[in-house]
Amino acid sequence: MTNYPLKACAGAAMLLMLTTTGCTGSENSVDYQTDLTKYDNSAAMNTGGTPKTGGTLKVAGSSDVDSLDSTSANNIPSKQVLRMITRQLFTYKGSTSLADASKPVPDLAAEVPTAANGGISADGKTYTIKVRTDAKWDTSPARAITTTDIVRGFKRMCNPVKPTPSMNYYNLTIVGMQEYCGQFRKVSPKVDDIKQFIESSNISGITATDNSLQFSLLKPASDFLDILAIHFGSPVPLEYLDYLPGSPDLIDHLISSGPYKLASYTPGVSIKLVQNPSWAEASDPVRQQYLDGVDIAEGVSSTSVSQQLQTGSQDIQWDEPLPGQELEKLARAKDKRLGIFPSYNARPYVSFNLFSPNNNKAMTNIKVRQAIAFAIDKVAVQQAFGGPRAARIETQFIPLGTSGHDSEKQTFDPFPTEGSRGDVEKCKALLKEAGLNPGELVLNDIERADDQFAAAAQTVQQDLKECGITTRISTVPVADYYSNYLRVASVAKSGAWDISLTAWNPYWTGNNGRTFIQPLFDGRAYTPGSYNFSDFDDPDVNSHIENALTASDPAAASDAWHAADRAIVEKNVWVVPLLSQYRALFRSDRVHNALFLQNTFFYDWTQIWLG
Repeated sequence: MTNYPLKACAGAAMLLMLTTTGCTGSENSVDYQTDLTKYDNSAAMNTGGTPKTGGTLKVAGSSDVDSLDSTSANNIPSKQVLRMITRQLFTYKGSTSLADASKPVPDLAAEVPTAANGGISADGKTYTIKVRTDAKWDTSPARAITTTDIVRGFKRMCNPVKPTPSMNYYNLTIVGMQEYCGQFRKVSPKVDDIKQFIESSNISGITATDNSLQFSLLKPASDFLDILAIHFGSPVPLEYLDYLPGSPDLIDHLISSGPYKLASYTPGVSIKLVQNPSWAEASDPVRQQYLDGVDIAEGVSSTSVSQQLQTGSQDIQWDEPLPGQELEKLARAKDKRLGIFPSYNARPYVSFNLFSPNNNKAMTNIKVRQAIAFAIDKVAVQQAFGGPRAARIETQFIPLGTSGHDSEKQTFDPFPTEGSRGDVEKCKALLKEAGLNPGELVLNDIERADDQFAAAAQTVQQDLKECGITTRISTVPVADYYSNYLRVASVAKSGAWDISLTAWNPYWTGNNGRTFIQPLFDGRAYTPGSYNFSDFDDPDVNSHIENALTASDPAAASDAWHAADRAIVEKNVWVVPLLSQYRALFRSDRVHNALFLQNTFFYDWTQIWLG
């Protein structure tokens, strides 16, 4: 880790002058704080025309994948690559319509199960899913992807080496999953032992025939197809059991099921994808194979990426929205290649490490967490991320446009300050109530090596300094930030970090209150390596989650999710909401059909053609 020097937020004066004028050629005014869905991105997506085949899509960004093993990969760069090389039972289509993009559609499944076609039982607790028989693995010779391969993917989630980080989606939904995972965690983390367990043990709630799968649920789940669309449930070929999950040896032997395959990968430097000859368009209702391949350049700063996109030396970005200064320049020029999309995220928010032993376990003191919450100037953080054109200030953890957000009353703000600029005196008073003197509290702040997060961390550092709190900022590679730091309990318990500006992008949109709350705050099934960084476990929160999951209608579910949000932010102060960042995307002139994909919040590479 390296210390990140304190410096002034570049461009802050300019960012203060941001307006809400539309910026793709339309003169219509758009209120970026309340209604981004009316923004016209049609020119940016460049749809229409006759698709052409051939050419290599050039992609650039600062980050690396956190893994290419579908069982454990989780950052957005990984999701974009997995979109090209893996299949799921259900997935999402890139679309010009945000509503259509949020609906799960069949992928390896032959149809959407319903009560009418016999796919969903009368009590909503049994799903029978017919599976396509024409999809193939890129093996020699090519062989069919089977229901056994799909079940193997679910079994492998609980492996003791690199488990799926959001297991509550499955443990608290599928019959027998939690029990199976509890047994698997006791298995020695060796190839032979993992293989033997997977081949000899079964999840009681998942059964397979030659052309169908049956899932038994603990309770009805209206979002179950969305859960099945997450890449963690990708089928796994038998060959993967010869390698440790997530290991370099496995990545060297990836077997593709999508339209492209991995040709080369140099961590932190580059990734190259080429066409998968075993893939057939007739077997895939969602993806295309217009491109010859994709070349990804890593380690390129977001500012450099923007400049290269404008010159045409790169085609699209892959990991971060445009930085604020570049966004403002392109927006004022009304460049038709610029698109700004709602992404319904919590990005960034403050996470607290309640495991930390530092400062006599000061982070476990709610008064300390409240003091930090009141100190932060959210407008300054917004400026670091590009201003109101790029991000919306949030007072709730569940953002605008998501089930559970109180969008009507807009009254939920547990840390109100004038103009959202912070309240230093309130912070000092709360620290005094906590029994701390000015200058006594010294916090470790761990951040990803990203320009926007670094700039935001510096503004928070300055806010806390004025309150009498010292923060020591350290940065780590983006790909390591979660997998090797925040999600590792031993690192948290060592005191390596006390606070951090984290981010959460939902796994799906639409009916998705679960995806904001359950993975991070449901304490009923905590597992090491999850996104529940501090083993948060509160009976009220858990009760609200259960009420939401068992609600009889969407309105009741939304009320329950909002109640959980209030308990998390107001009662427990486990996190401090700051912003919801939009996706400011740019493309080169030769990119056509750049459809927005909701589960990656970037363009769908499988639909792009070059011309």
